[in-house]
This record gives sequence, C-alpha cells and structure tokens, in this order.
Amino acid sequence: MAIRHGRSRAVGVSPEILAAGLSLADLGLYVKLDQLRDVLEGDVTVDDVVQELVDGGTGTIPGSTAEDLRAGVERLIRRELYTL
Repeated sequence: MAIRHGRSRAVGVSPEILAAGLSLADLGLYVKLDQLRDVLEGDVTVDDVVQELVDGGTGTIPGSTAEDLRAGVERLIRRELYTL
C-alpha cells in the first residue's frame, strides 16, 4: 500500500447511495472513503483505511474513534456500497 497526499476533491453522491437509507454519519464516511480512493494505492485493507481516516488524510472526523470508523467501513462493505 502507498499513500499519496494531495488536495481533496469534490465527491458526487449517486442517487443509489442517497436512496440506501444511510445515517448521516455513514453518508459522511462514504464521502471520506471516496476521497481516499485518490490517496490509497495497491492492496488496501480495512486496517489501512481506518488508519488513514484516523490520521486525517482527508480531514478530521470529529468524535469518531478507530473502532467507530472500522464499524462504519465494515457496514458500508457489507451493504456493498464500498469495496477495497
């Protein structure tokens, strides 16, 4: 895995994602995960994603612990809204 730090970009959220009934927290996490696609390269694991979120590579996520972020990432993966 490699990490490239660059500028954040705007993220478009498809109607399918909006219709998925995500909580606001999970919708915000989805946006952060989409931004991470520009930052993480290679074989990426859930641990890598959580660590980058904790480190704030795409901005901070106030009030979120690593455990909260891991649970959110895993929820989005289970619902097939995010893939590694």
